[in-house]
Amino acid sequence: RDTDKPKNAIVRLPKYVVQEQRPAVLTERDISTKKGLREIAMRRYISDADRALGDGTVAVIVSESLVPDVWPALAASLGPAVGRGAAGLNRAVAVLTPQESKGLEFDAVVVVEPQRIVDEIARGAAALYVAMTRPTQRLHLVTSGALPAGI
Repeated sequence: RDTDKPKNAIVRLPKYVVQEQRPAVLTERDISTKKGLREIAMRRYISDADRALGDGTVAVIVSESLVPDVWPALAASLGPAVGRGAAGLNRAVAVLTPQESKGLEFDAVVVVEPQRIVDEIARGAAALYVAMTRPTQRLHLVTSGALPAGI
Protein backbone atom coordinates (compact mmCIF):
# COMPACT_ATOMS: atom_id res chain seq x y z
CA ARG A 1 0.00 0.00 0.00
CA ASP A 2 1.15 3.51 -0.71
CA THR A 3 0.41 4.67 2.84
CA ASP A 4 3.07 2.30 4.24
CA LYS A 5 5.87 3.72 2.09
CA PRO A 6 7.80 6.76 3.29
CA LYS A 7 6.95 9.83 1.19
CA ASN A 8 10.55 11.05 0.94
CA ALA A 9 12.05 7.61 0.06
CA ILE A 10 14.17 7.59 3.22
CA VAL A 11 14.42 4.15 4.72
CA ARG A 12 14.63 4.16 8.49
CA LEU A 13 16.93 1.51 9.96
CA PRO A 14 16.10 -0.23 13.23
CA LYS A 15 17.81 1.38 16.24
CA TYR A 16 20.04 -1.61 16.94
CA VAL A 17 21.67 -1.21 13.52
CA VAL A 18 22.14 2.54 13.82
CA GLN A 19 23.37 2.50 17.41
CA GLU A 20 25.72 -0.49 17.20
CA GLN A 21 29.17 0.33 18.60
CA ARG A 22 32.21 0.09 16.36
CA PRO A 23 34.79 -2.51 17.37
CA ALA A 24 37.80 -1.20 19.23
CA VAL A 25 40.91 -0.57 17.14
CA LEU A 26 44.12 -0.26 19.09
CA THR A 27 46.70 2.31 18.09
CA GLU A 28 50.43 2.71 18.75
CA ARG A 29 49.64 4.71 21.87
CA ASP A 30 47.96 1.62 23.33
CA ILE A 31 50.81 -0.75 22.59
CA SER A 32 54.42 0.19 23.11
CA THR A 33 56.07 -3.25 23.01
CA LYS A 34 55.49 -6.72 21.62
CA LYS A 35 54.79 -7.81 25.19
CA GLY A 36 52.12 -5.09 25.42
CA LEU A 37 50.52 -6.32 22.20
CA ARG A 38 50.38 -9.90 23.46
CA GLU A 39 48.97 -8.85 26.83
CA ILE A 40 46.25 -6.73 25.28
CA ALA A 41 45.33 -9.51 22.85
CA MET A 42 45.09 -12.04 25.67
CA ARG A 43 43.23 -9.88 28.16
CA ARG A 44 40.91 -7.90 25.93
CA TYR A 45 40.17 -10.15 23.00
CA ILE A 46 40.39 -13.65 24.33
CA SER A 47 37.93 -12.55 26.90
CA ASP A 48 35.60 -14.22 29.30
CA ALA A 49 32.88 -13.72 26.68
CA ASP A 50 34.83 -15.77 24.15
CA ARG A 51 35.64 -18.48 26.67
CA ALA A 52 32.03 -18.45 27.90
CA LEU A 53 30.98 -19.84 24.54
CA GLY A 54 31.34 -23.21 26.25
CA ASP A 55 31.98 -25.56 23.38
CA GLY A 56 32.69 -22.56 21.14
CA THR A 57 36.01 -22.07 19.44
CA VAL A 58 38.48 -19.19 19.33
CA ALA A 59 41.21 -18.83 16.71
CA VAL A 60 44.18 -16.49 16.96
CA ILE A 61 45.38 -15.96 13.40
CA VAL A 62 48.90 -14.58 12.90
CA SER A 63 51.57 -14.51 10.22
CA GLU A 64 54.15 -17.29 10.46
CA SER A 65 56.78 -14.87 11.82
CA LEU A 66 54.61 -14.07 14.86
CA VAL A 67 53.78 -17.65 15.84
CA PRO A 68 56.96 -18.04 17.98
CA ASP A 69 55.94 -14.96 20.02
CA VAL A 70 52.18 -15.37 20.26
CA TRP A 71 51.74 -19.10 20.82
CA PRO A 72 54.04 -19.44 23.88
CA ALA A 73 52.58 -16.28 25.42
CA LEU A 74 49.03 -17.57 25.07
CA ALA A 75 50.02 -21.02 26.34
CA ALA A 76 51.68 -19.44 29.39
CA SER A 77 48.56 -17.41 30.12
CA LEU A 78 45.80 -19.88 29.27
CA GLY A 79 47.56 -23.21 29.79
CA PRO A 80 46.48 -26.38 28.01
CA ALA A 81 43.45 -24.66 26.48
CA VAL A 82 45.76 -23.34 23.72
CA GLY A 83 46.77 -25.46 20.74
CA ARG A 84 48.93 -24.84 17.71
CA GLY A 85 48.04 -25.54 14.09
CA ALA A 86 45.87 -28.45 12.99
CA ALA A 87 46.78 -30.41 16.12
CA GLY A 88 45.37 -27.59 18.25
CA LEU A 89 41.93 -27.49 16.68
CA ASN A 90 40.48 -29.64 19.46
CA ARG A 91 41.47 -27.01 22.05
CA ALA A 92 39.43 -23.98 23.11
CA VAL A 93 41.95 -21.57 21.52
CA ALA A 94 43.89 -22.43 18.36
CA VAL A 95 46.85 -20.41 17.07
CA LEU A 96 46.90 -20.61 13.28
CA THR A 97 48.31 -18.95 10.20
CA PRO A 98 45.85 -17.76 7.54
CA GLN A 99 46.77 -20.73 5.36
CA GLU A 100 46.02 -23.17 8.19
CA SER A 101 42.67 -21.50 8.90
CA LYS A 102 41.42 -21.71 5.33
CA GLY A 103 38.13 -23.60 5.10
CA LEU A 104 37.54 -23.57 8.88
CA GLU A 105 35.04 -21.63 11.00
CA PHE A 106 35.37 -20.37 14.58
CA ASP A 107 32.98 -18.62 16.92
CA ALA A 108 35.53 -15.85 17.57
CA VAL A 109 38.70 -14.87 15.72
CA VAL A 110 41.55 -12.59 16.79
CA VAL A 111 43.70 -11.44 13.86
CA VAL A 112 47.04 -10.18 15.21
CA GLU A 113 48.96 -7.63 13.12
CA PRO A 114 46.88 -7.76 9.92
CA GLN A 115 49.39 -5.55 8.05
CA ARG A 116 52.11 -8.16 8.63
CA ILE A 117 49.87 -10.79 7.07
CA VAL A 118 49.52 -8.58 3.99
CA ASP A 119 53.27 -7.83 3.87
CA GLU A 120 54.73 -11.26 4.65
CA ILE A 121 52.50 -13.72 2.83
CA ALA A 122 52.28 -14.16 -0.93
CA ARG A 123 48.86 -12.85 -1.97
CA GLY A 124 48.70 -11.19 1.43
CA ALA A 125 45.40 -9.38 0.86
CA ALA A 126 43.74 -12.69 -0.02
CA ALA A 127 45.29 -14.30 3.08
CA LEU A 128 43.93 -11.48 5.25
CA TYR A 129 40.50 -11.90 3.65
CA VAL A 130 40.61 -15.60 4.54
CA ALA A 131 41.58 -14.77 8.14
CA MET A 132 38.86 -12.14 8.52
CA THR A 133 36.09 -14.40 7.18
CA ARG A 134 36.66 -17.30 9.60
CA PRO A 135 34.48 -16.10 12.54
CA THR A 136 30.78 -16.82 12.84
CA GLN A 137 30.18 -14.42 15.76
CA ARG A 138 33.07 -12.09 16.62
CA LEU A 139 36.13 -10.71 14.82
CA HIS A 140 38.88 -8.75 16.61
CA LEU A 141 41.79 -7.00 14.87
CA VAL A 142 44.84 -6.28 17.06
CA THR A 143 47.65 -4.12 15.70
CA SER A 144 50.51 -1.95 16.90
CA GLY A 145 50.50 0.08 13.68
CA ALA A 146 48.09 1.15 11.00
CA LEU A 147 45.47 -1.18 9.61
CA PRO A 148 45.94 -2.29 6.00
CA ALA A 149 44.44 -0.07 3.32
CA GLY A 150 40.77 -0.76 2.78
CA ILE A 151 39.93 -1.70 6.36
